[in-house]
Amino acid sequence: MAITRPSTEQIRFTSSKTGSHVLDTYLEACEFGSRNIYDILGDIFNSSTGLVDSDSFQLKIDSSTRSLQTRMGTFSNPAASWTNVDGGYIFRQKGAHANATAYEQLQTRMGTFSSPSVSWTNVDGGYIFRQRGAHANATAYEQLDVVTDNNNTYICKTAHTSSAATPSGTNFVTILDGTALGTATTSATASAATATSQAMLQQPPPQPKPPQQPHKPQPPPRVL
Repeated sequence: MAITRPSTEQIRFTSSKTGSHVLDTYLEACEFGSRNIYDILGDIFNSSTGLVDSDSFQLKIDSSTRSLQTRMGTFSNPAASWTNVDGGYIFRQKGAHANATAYEQLQTRMGTFSSPSVSWTNVDGGYIFRQRGAHANATAYEQLDVVTDNNNTYICKTAHTSSAATPSGTNFVTILDGTALGTATTSATASAATATSQAMLQQPPPQPKPPQQPHKPQPPPRVL
């Protein structure tokens, strides 16, 4: 076991893994900017339990650019310090559909990985296009929740608690107008039927076959 001992005026820290270091230099190398180690560790671990503080790692989707963003730490300003995830796509390609596989949920991982598919974990409550069924009053909706109402389909663009039975134009955007689609389908079907009828009426009547000429018997061949 490595032992740390005073050495002249400098205390040297001896590590069994990295060797001997001047303690002052070693500790200063662990600091970033003007923050000490205790402050930095407080961004990651809960001071009461000693466990990783999940609230320190936050993800969101930028409402204007639709970019995936992240920040780490404790903030009083809900809009501060968000940065775009480098190469962080909102939609993750999962390949062929498979049984007993979770879909639609936002996933995250932290670190450097050589494999693009390992160590992903689901973000608690982080669903993309979560199907919420028929829109309801006094219900909490998150951004990208999908609801239906009167044959129409809507997607939530702002997290909110609904205050009416029908989706609000402020908080939802229509992605499928069922009424307009039904009207367009009916109109297209009627137009196709009319065009077919007109095409059949415009066809020329069949021409009568010319009368067949009576068969004339051929004269017998002449014998010389």
